[in-house]
Amino acid sequence: MPTKSLRTLLVGSALLWSMVPLLHSPTVNAASGVTVSPAFVRISLTAAQPAQDTAISVRNNAIFPVAFTVQASDVDIRGGTMAPLATQSSAAVKALTIQTPQFTLQPDKSINVLVHIDGSALPAGGQYAAIIIKQITNDPKTTVPISQAVSVGLFISKEVGVIRSLKLTAGLPHGVLLSMPSSQKFTFTNTGNTDVVPRAAISVMHGSIVDAKTTINEVSETQFAGQSRSFTAIFNYQHKLWPGRYSVQVTYRYDGQEVPIVAQASFWYLPAWCFILLFAILGIGARIGFLYAKKRNLVTAHKTKLILPQTIAPTTQEMPIPEKPKKKKSTRQKAKKVSKEA
Repeated sequence: MPTKSLRTLLVGSALLWSMVPLLHSPTVNAASGVTVSPAFVRISLTAAQPAQDTAISVRNNAIFPVAFTVQASDVDIRGGTMAPLATQSSAAVKALTIQTPQFTLQPDKSINVLVHIDGSALPAGGQYAAIIIKQITNDPKTTVPISQAVSVGLFISKEVGVIRSLKLTAGLPHGVLLSMPSSQKFTFTNTGNTDVVPRAAISVMHGSIVDAKTTINEVSETQFAGQSRSFTAIFNYQHKLWPGRYSVQVTYRYDGQEVPIVAQASFWYLPAWCFILLFAILGIGARIGFLYAKKRNLVTAHKTKLILPQTIAPTTQEMPIPEKPKKKKSTRQKAKKVSKEA
């Protein structure tokens, strides 16, 4: 057999031998997923209604039965999201009771998982938890079970003693700006004890003329109690702006607040070319002043005669000799003189 034909036969045999495990292995049917609705649940507990029930719909989209487990867990709200944790120690989790913690769904079937919330022991304000719905496939053809988990955020607000408050803590420009801001970060702090959804309308004004305006948080992101969050506002100016004094006005509120809060600050817009022009004008003025002073000094020097100082001859003056004071005659001498004259 030629060498080339032998080499072709060996390569073909190797390929066929490598396909044997694939022909005998079981088919892996991955679960097509689970549908859970809604994505988050908001519960408002009042004095008249301190406990409520809510339902979470779960649907099996796989072509085989799937077993599910449901449990509550703590959440991490520090990053602005309700990331589920592996613990169940918060007051919100302890206030939850899941009616059906385990169940099995047939293909294309759904169920409503009932969750009971008892807020009698909850503190005032907002409390947060997550409902974790975990599925494990029961398909006998799969060699490795496929596990998927879906988290449903649970917002619990106990209205007795609730405080909703929002404050603008940073973002208003001050001083002198060399360029008009095309974007600006505004930081809001939730100073209440429950979550709020901040809203704000921002305007850049020159006097009473609005040069640009925009809004923030159009996607309705939630801000949790005690947290600060920054939102970036993008400004689009309709015309060229001249140097001068401008102001930024922020009208903000949280969802449900009837009277918004207005914060305003002013700043000077002085682009770099203003300083260049100012220095050029000062330089030209100083040069003109120097030349004028020099010319004036020359004219004064030509008109003024040079006068030398005169030498003053020293003079001598005889000092008068002081007369000797006359001695006063005594009374006896005066009497002798009178007797002689007589």
